[in-house]
Amino acid sequence: MRGSCFIAFVVLVSGCAEVLRNPGGVAQVVTMVGGSTPGSVAEQERQANADANQAAELKRTRENAAIRETGKRLQREQPAQARESNESTAPLDETLPVGLTSSMISEAVTNVKTQMSCRPQSSSKGQVLVSVKVAADGQVASVAVMTTPDPTLGSCVRAAVERATFAKTQRGGSFRYPFVF
Repeated sequence: MRGSCFIAFVVLVSGCAEVLRNPGGVAQVVTMVGGSTPGSVAEQERQANADANQAAELKRTRENAAIRETGKRLQREQPAQARESNESTAPLDETLPVGLTSSMISEAVTNVKTQMSCRPQSSSKGQVLVSVKVAADGQVASVAVMTTPDPTLGSCVRAAVERATFAKTQRGGSFRYPFVF
């Protein structure tokens, strides 16, 4: 087009190249060094915007790479953490229930109550509330006494619940249970 100026920017390793076409159709290549831009203020503003967009894109690319690397690191660490905590990384047995059911909890707690002999250790009356975490293999992973009228009674209940066994599940589970004395 006669009288118009066609500008294209080409990214080079050492900087930018500006291709200018004059009205006669002759191409001129000017390599820019140190960020200086020949031409009008509008061209300089366009170049500054392009540089800012390029810097923002580079920053996003680096952030995304860091996020991906963090994800890979976590994937590498999680199996190691599972081995450390004796959890199986084997595929789940689809025939087992996903988690603990109320009947599984009731059955195990009934067994605990029949074997528990906390009365000789404490004559306190009241409620001992425990929070129980059960592993997928049915073993008690942890027991925390939430409330107790007497520390001795709470310790006795915790010890009895720690010995309990539950039915196996795919993921284990957790629950709270009040033992009333």
